[in-house]
Amino acid sequence: MADKKGIVKLDEKLVSMRLIPRKMLIDLPLVHKKMNSILKKTGAVLSDEVFETGNLALRKWLQLLNKQGASQEKLTAYLRCGLAHLTYDYTESQYQQIGIDDLVSRSILSLKMRKQHTSFFKPAAEPKPVPAKKSTAVKIKAIKKSDMKKPAAKKTTAKPKAKGKPVAKAKPVAKAKAKPAAKVKPVAKAKAKAKPSKAKAKKM
Repeated sequence: MADKKGIVKLDEKLVSMRLIPRKMLIDLPLVHKKMNSILKKTGAVLSDEVFETGNLALRKWLQLLNKQGASQEKLTAYLRCGLAHLTYDYTESQYQQIGIDDLVSRSILSLKMRKQHTSFFKPAAEPKPVPAKKSTAVKIKAIKKSDMKKPAAKKTTAKPKAKGKPVAKAKPVAKAKAKPAAKVKPVAKAKAKAKPSKAKAKKM
């Protein structure tokens, strides 16, 4: 836990560097009190893991103050003060004997090396509420009567491509039945043999 005398010098240094507005100097003891309560059970030596735990706890507390209506300027000043307090405790735990002025200087240097001296508080983005789904009954009521009279549109299904029609087999031609040939009537025999010519008669 940071001693009161060293913390006062740390706050004055932050104000002189214009990292925190002077008007916020009165409110900073509240931040140090909160940080002492967070780090109370961590022990004399602060590790990087403990530092990060304190960082998260600090930001969680600031989010709560944000919901209570604290200004962006105040919360940013609280954030920088709290981070400076963490680096002060972290630096102090690394040395057995060190003067207050030297401790403050090293704490500010550590804060810069971590790039936390210009930190800004950013409110956590709240998830957007998911719109509730309307019940089916409400949807049915919303349908106009005129729409109910309309016949439902028929679903058009894509017709399968017409396959080539199978070639029709030629029907066997019915063979015409051959009519039996008409019987040729025998030529009528001459009733009588031709009479011998008159010439033949004369010779005789």
